[in-house]
Amino acid sequence: MLHQTTPEYAYSSHVPLHGAIAEVLHAGAEKCPPGKSAAILRDHYLLHLVLSGRGVVSTDGAVHTVSSHECFLLRPGQEHMYQADTERPWEYVWLGFSGVDDETLFDVYGVPTHGCVIRPAFPARMALLMRRILTALQSPSQLEQLYSLALGVLALGCIGDRVASTATTNSYTDYVEEAVAYIEAEYPSISGAAAVARYIGLDRSYFSRLFQERTGVSVSQFITETRITHAQRLLSDTRMRVSAIAEAVGYRSYQSFERRFTAQVGMTPSGFRSRPPDRIRVGPGPDLEADGEIHQPGSRLSQ
Repeated sequence: MLHQTTPEYAYSSHVPLHGAIAEVLHAGAEKCPPGKSAAILRDHYLLHLVLSGRGVVSTDGAVHTVSSHECFLLRPGQEHMYQADTERPWEYVWLGFSGVDDETLFDVYGVPTHGCVIRPAFPARMALLMRRILTALQSPSQLEQLYSLALGVLALGCIGDRVASTATTNSYTDYVEEAVAYIEAEYPSISGAAAVARYIGLDRSYFSRLFQERTGVSVSQFITETRITHAQRLLSDTRMRVSAIAEAVGYRSYQSFERRFTAQVGMTPSGFRSRPPDRIRVGPGPDLEADGEIHQPGSRLSQ
């Protein structure tokens, strides 16, 4: 006898899409040397999320200190200068985008219309999404390029998710942010979710559920994505043997590393290293002209 089930369905809320979806232009990540600065006028938005360390941003005659888990947003045509601290230089991920305006960013994504320093509602999830955007842009697949647009929407949504953020207590967020910082610092030696839970001081099952709710991925998946992201940078920026890179990011088995790398990036580590130059988007930054950073293809920087 067949059991009947109630069908599930949902209707679109008819949110107008025209002008609401940001066009992702470039993305990247960098651990800056002490005192490194940039000051190039741009014709698009440039968003940085600081993962660790600190620095200063100067805009509109004001100087702001920006620290871990904070963002700074540079608007089109806005004069600015940002600089890493000399003692605790920041590490950040960035996203360059266009196709929206300040009003849309506020109405759709909750981004404040004034000021450049923002405390996002979900920085851990935002960091993960921005790293995924970087991986998608590195792929030759057109589908992955389209995927970067969807990820851009989700990443921007982490800035001012008013509904979700009101239901999130600071203590819960602090646990997840502490776990993310620990994983970023110790990813080569972390054995798994249980080790992170022990470090945080929470029951493994409870912590795993909390982490999944706040970031959208499991602890194990976050560890894997962190390792593979760092492996991509080593493949692009060094001449280390691929097997040595696998070991450096925490894999004892090269076969396991290659399998996970291929699953996340869409090509083998060797294929990633030997891909055509115009597909290489791992670099120290978006501004070659100003301070030695890489000018990403399609970023349309103002000269």
